[in-house]
Amino acid sequence: MKMNSQESITVLQYLALINQVSYVNVCRAAGITPQQFSDWVKKRRPVPKERLQSLAEYFKIEANLLIDEKN
Repeated sequence: MKMNSQESITVLQYLALINQVSYVNVCRAAGITPQQFSDWVKKRRPVPKERLQSLAEYFKIEANLLIDEKN
């Protein structure tokens, strides 16, 4: 996949990439649907506060790292 300099990946995309996990596995572990995850990755919607903690626990990071102030 070729990206131009204005495109960037989201934190969720990056975490899945570096942890070598599929989006489906993340969804199963966090109890979310693939559509929800897709919406968050594509920045159609922000990650709801009630989901931040489960994602943070899955990736073993602080929940505040998943918050995008622009979205």
